[in-house]
This record gives sequence, C-alpha cells and structure tokens, in this order.
Amino acid sequence: MLMPRATVWVLEGEAGEASEALERAGHRVLAPSMLPGRQKPQVLVADMAHLGVSGIQQVREATARQPELVPILLHVWEAHLARDVAGADGTRLFLDPVSTDLLVAEVDGLAEAMTRPNTPPADGAGRKLIADLPSIPELVQPLVAYLVRECREAGLPDALLSTPVPLCLTEALVNAVAHGNLEVVSRRVRLEARVSSGSFWCTVTDEGEGFDPARVPSPTDDENLLRDHGRGLFLIRHFMDEVTFNARGNAITMSKRA
Repeated sequence: MLMPRATVWVLEGEAGEASEALERAGHRVLAPSMLPGRQKPQVLVADMAHLGVSGIQQVREATARQPELVPILLHVWEAHLARDVAGADGTRLFLDPVSTDLLVAEVDGLAEAMTRPNTPPADGAGRKLIADLPSIPELVQPLVAYLVRECREAGLPDALLSTPVPLCLTEALVNAVAHGNLEVVSRRVRLEARVSSGSFWCTVTDEGEGFDPARVPSPTDDENLLRDHGRGLFLIRHFMDEVTFNARGNAITMSKRA
C-alpha cells in the first residue's frame, strides 16, 4: 500500500535541506517561485531564519489566499517575529535546531490525515510546537521561556503560566537531559507540545534506557524528606491533570486544562 504524499511549497535558503529530505520521502516539492494560488500546495514549509521579515509577509499572503494551507515554520527560535504569523489553528512551529527527520515525519502525518475526507487532524486546534535539542542543561531555561511565550500568545491563561506549565516543563526537560541522557551531548531530547486557550499537552522523550516511574520513591516519605530524588516527578504529578509514561519509560506525557 502506497503511503499518502503531500504537495509542499518550500521557502528556504540555498542549501535546500528541507526540500531534499521531503523529495527523498516522496513528497512533491514546489520551488519558492511557484505561487500557491496556481499550484494549490497542502503544506507550506518556511525557514524563518533565512527569510526573516520578508518570510513573514510571504507566509501571511499564502495563508490568506489559501486558508486551508498548513504552515510549518522552521527555526522559529531564531526569528521571534514569526509569532506574528503563527496564530492560525494548525500552525506547526519547529524550534532551532531543526531535524529533517522530524520535519518529514510531520509532513507524513499531515499527508495521511488529509486522505481522510471531512476528518480534521485530532491536533488541529491551537499551536503545535516541536523542539529537538542536544543534552545541554543550559538550553533548558531558554527553551522553557520561549514555550511559555508561545503559550501566552495562544491564549493559555496566566494562572497556568505562572507556575504549573513552566515548572513542569523545566522538570521534565531537566530529567530528560540529566537522568535520561546523562548529559551526553550527542543524545537528543525531543519535545512536542500542543497548546490552545483551553489546554496544554506535552510529551518529552529522551534517548536513555528509561525507568519505571512506579519505583520512584515519594519525596513526602519521612526517609526521603531531605533527598532530591523524585521531587521533579512529584511536582509534575501535582500540577498536571494527567501524567503518563510510555512502556520503555523514556517519554513522559502531561496535560493540563484551563
């Protein structure tokens, strides 16, 4: 059975890494000079670090002409003005650095969803943010700060952004970098978040061996009151509405409703 493929309009620099990766995966890639109004792409991929302010205007014009177009903005962390064009439902934001494998997987998923008539993607509402970063502790706080700004732009209430969301993001990312990947820089941490005015959902995955969350001691037990072990997970479970792990124990998913 053939996998569904999408028509993608790519706006990027001369390197063309996104275009090459998408073409290898079988997607039809349109050159920057091919206007969406004529070719009717389904997905727009824009490298905001390369395009800058002109890219913002191009994305705005494209989505105005074709409202059903799904924008994927690359290197958004390097171009904060990209938030100006990221307000539409379904916008995907890839932070810096960008993994072409993650980009192809995202377009693959969109192409598959588009083959189901009258069935919008389950994550169509709000914003989807994706980050793929090396295991460097110093990257955690800048990433959390950026994510909180995006959550605020998406309309998530300040009551969630004052403590629950930033604290739980920090704890999950620190655990992934330090305990999951043991701060081995070559090991990656992937974050995928969906946020709207009414909810926050996030998965953090590391490349470590995983652990059994049921065996983590409670920091509220008398013998553990002076120990740090288990406090991060305890706080996440306290502030989030739902917390789950995959079978391997190297991915945590948490959600909170406004």
